Amino acid sequence: MIHPQALLTSLVSVFVVIGAYLNMENPLFQKLSAHNKEMAVGFTTLVENRDGNTGGHIRRTTTLAKELKNRGLYKDELTEDYIKNLVMAAPMHDVGKIAIPDAILQKPGKLTAEEFDVMKTHAAKGWRNY
Repeated sequence: MIHPQALLTSLVSVFVVIGAYLNMENPLFQKLSAHNKEMAVGFTTLVENRDGNTGGHIRRTTTLAKELKNRGLYKDELTEDYIKNLVMAAPMHDVGKIAIPDAILQKPGKLTAEEFDVMKTHAAKGWRNY
């Protein structure tokens, strides 16, 4: 069985290395970038399908930088390239939720302290497999 986290680790590493060697103007790089975006959207969909609360959270995360820029904040940091990269990366920040048991991830109502401790491990689980 293919584990989504292992797949993510492999694919992201490949895209980073290839991206370092390709020219941004190259049509092949643009095609690769489109596939990278599709992969990010696919992982976002995977996480959203396991946790209904994550979808709205991911969308809010991707719009935050745009809103800050529109308000004139962090002008030097919030370049178009930075925002483009952030929009691509933001959906990945919750990918570790794939490793959280359904009983906790999909539990209606408030989590117990122990369950919340498990939920808090999702970021480390996503990073560890990167």
